[in-house]
Amino acid sequence: MSEPSSPVNGQNRVVEGLVTTAGAVGYRKGTNAEAVTGSAYNALDQVVTLGTTPIVGIVTEAAPATDTASSGLNGRLQRIAQRLTSLIALLPTALGAGGGLKVEGTIGNATDSGNVVKIGGVYRGSPSGALAGERKELWSGTEGGVVISTPIGGDGDAGSSALLHTADATSVSVGIAGHMFNGATWDRLRGNVDATLLASAARTATTSSADQTNYNGRGVHVVLDMTTVGTGSVTLTIQGKDALSGKYYTILAGVAVTTDSTNVYRVYPGLLAAANAVANDIVPRTWRVNVVANNANAATYSVGASNIL
Repeated sequence: MSEPSSPVNGQNRVVEGLVTTAGAVGYRKGTNAEAVTGSAYNALDQVVTLGTTPIVGIVTEAAPATDTASSGLNGRLQRIAQRLTSLIALLPTALGAGGGLKVEGTIGNATDSGNVVKIGGVYRGSPSGALAGERKELWSGTEGGVVISTPIGGDGDAGSSALLHTADATSVSVGIAGHMFNGATWDRLRGNVDATLLASAARTATTSSADQTNYNGRGVHVVLDMTTVGTGSVTLTIQGKDALSGKYYTILAGVAVTTDSTNVYRVYPGLLAAANAVANDIVPRTWRVNVVANNANAATYSVGASNIL
């Protein structure tokens, strides 16, 4: 709708476009000539209300219910404003340094809970199983360091892949546990290993130790410590065990011990052999000691061993 920018013939205006009237029926649109001469003044003397088209919509027009529902321009703007408000609410309250979006969860030595994004790992006292293609959390040790471990050893010792990061909290060192295959399972690599074969006790009969497993040693030192021999007498023998038959065979045989004394027996490749004390030999995977009681009199002794690389 348009109208002249200034009155014509006093207070009269020529109105063109869409109008509605609040007056009587009989309103008509005057011509320009009538407006100039004033002859249409009475006919045009009506209250005219300028209307709005549905294409624009009123200022207070409600937003449409959906993004695609029909509405005027003002309603559409209301819908856009609502959608922008919703999207802004989904953003974090503040952006991270440098303008990036923050990704955060529970921080610093808190109980692990909720579906948060972790930067770091989760402490576990023992390994957790995993299936092919699964996502797994980083595994942290007791001091918070990331654990690098190998599979549990064939000895069944969970320490084969136990937590290796056990230094103080400021340490960043990483330990590695190596393994060797024994033909069926994996064994931890070991250094020199000490063992108690027979605890100190008074004995009157022949006594054998449990079978010992030599993982990666070459030789052994065995010590018989006789503390109270009395009238007793014992003879120690180091024996290997045949893997097929299970029978024991002699590697080194000592002499009878009849006094309170500490007796050392050595088996190692390259040693100068000495009767009843030193054998130039190697120690097989399975071995033991056998202490023969030469009489029925009680003797108190213990037997220890050091497996040597």
